[in-house]
Amino acid sequence: MTVDPEQSCVFCGTRVIDHDPISVRSHPPATDEPAFYCNYACLSARIEEQGLHLGDACAWNPE
Repeated sequence: MTVDPEQSCVFCGTRVIDHDPISVRSHPPATDEPAFYCNYACLSARIEEQGLHLGDACAWNPE
C-alpha cells in the first residue's frame, strides 16, 4: 500500500512517512480507508486510551 507523503498519524498528528507507518482497518470495514499510525507506540497508546484491550483477549477462555 502506498502512503500519501502528507498522511498524518491519527493519534499524534505527525507525518507517518517520516516514521515506520502502520495501517489498520476495522473488521468489518467501517470505511474503505485504513487508519494510519506513525509507529507501534502510537497504535498501542490509542488502544490503551480507548480501552480497546478490555474484554477482548484478556477475557479469552480456551474452553
